[in-house]
This record gives sequence, structure tokens and C-alpha cells, in this order.
Amino acid sequence: MSKNSLQALAIQAGLARGSRLFTKEGQQQLSAAEMSPVMHWQREHWLQLLQPLNQQLLETLPRIRSGVAIRILALARGMLIARLRPQLLLTR
Repeated sequence: MSKNSLQALAIQAGLARGSRLFTKEGQQQLSAAEMSPVMHWQREHWLQLLQPLNQQLLETLPRIRSGVAIRILALARGMLIARLRPQLLLTR
């Protein structure tokens, strides 16, 4: 919801950046865009709400990625074992 609201503010301010709005360059353009006092307040409000969420994501993503990598390796190992089992049965 925060990102959607920031996108709407950016469009109203003449910035059609799409997902690039959330890059460093896009954030700089959004911060520099001239807005009415109400739009300025809304922009600051939504950006403040996003900060802790972004921080939580930065802290959580490495754990998720390592867990996914472990699951992928386990799956690949399981597939390799499943492929080798028929050959092992034939050689015995």
C-alpha cells in the first residue's frame, strides 16, 4: 500500500518511473519533485513507513536465500540419488 501510494504521488508530480521509482535514482527524483504541502506530507509519511519494512527485508532476505539454497541443494541431491538408485540395483 505504501509503494502504491508513493507511485500515485510520483505520477501526480509528473514522475512516471514505474518500479524504478524505488531505486536510489528514483528516490532522489521523488524527493526532489515539487509537491503541494499535503502531497509533501504524504510522501514523507509513506517513506517513513517503508523504512522499517525495508530494513526488515534486508535482514531477512539472506536467511531466506540461504534456506532456499539449502532446499535446492537437498532437492538436487535427492534427484541425483533417485537417478543412481536404479543403476545401483542393476549392478548388484
